[in-house]
Amino acid sequence: MSAAMYERFLKSQKVFGKFDIVHGHDWHPILALNLIKKNQNIPYILTIHSTEWGRNGNNPGNAEISHREWLGVYESSRLIITTRCMQDELKSVY
Repeated sequence: MSAAMYERFLKSQKVFGKFDIVHGHDWHPILALNLIKKNQNIPYILTIHSTEWGRNGNNPGNAEISHREWLGVYESSRLIITTRCMQDELKSVY
């Protein structure tokens, strides 16, 4: 899915011109956002609505999703956190 998002981004950029910044929500687009950041030198903003820890607890089977969340928090230029409770959770978990 991330490869498809990245390819679609490249096609959109050919039509609309270079973007200044991109924006994604939660863990799903993290790999695509990081490809855009690395290959196109375009920063991104990430909105966090929830975390895997908050949805399913500290389940080792969810390590990949948790890692993507951490990666997005680390690599994004800015974060948008939807609630104070979510901000506290992010500080605690990541």
